[in-house]
Amino acid sequence: MLSAVADGRFSQERLVALMHENPKRIFGLPDQPDTQVVVDLEPYEIPVDGWESRCGWTAFAGLQAGGRVSKVIVRGETVYENGVVLAAPGFGAVYPDAPWGN
Repeated sequence: MLSAVADGRFSQERLVALMHENPKRIFGLPDQPDTQVVVDLEPYEIPVDGWESRCGWTAFAGLQAGGRVSKVIVRGETVYENGVVLAAPGFGAVYPDAPWGN
């Protein structure tokens, strides 16, 4: 999606609508105070190594992306920064009034 913005296929505002506003509306998600995603829009080559997945690789290795997520802040706490997950297991919140349950 960031590559589509970098290529001019749609605007940053459209990206926010597609990835944040629409899912929030469709699924009835609550506001998340002090929560944000920081994106670096510099071109980024997807690396071959360093994947924290079961298989340890990605089919996208070597491709150019239009940017990447550099930081995620949830409820005022930095939980991801520059490729490192900082949140402790179980950090996620439970929303008792959420339509999807607990």
